[in-house]
Amino acid sequence: MGCDSITEGTPLCGPFWPEEVEVVKCQNKAGFLFVTAKGVKTGNFYECTLSPYDASQVKILEGRGIDFATLGHLWVC
Repeated sequence: MGCDSITEGTPLCGPFWPEEVEVVKCQNKAGFLFVTAKGVKTGNFYECTLSPYDASQVKILEGRGIDFATLGHLWVC
């Protein structure tokens, strides 16, 4: 998984964030992903560096766009 599949607005979940997040920015440098994301529930920002192994633990929540205006029903990761 790389920044080609993790783009701005992509909803994610995984062990690197305490909540579901939406990607704000993703950069690939030397095989590592540098991800800035915003929490769905809290609006907190998170930055993390993911190795290729770490990236394999991240789940893309397909077809689940996040509307931060309403923060309605959230899904379970």
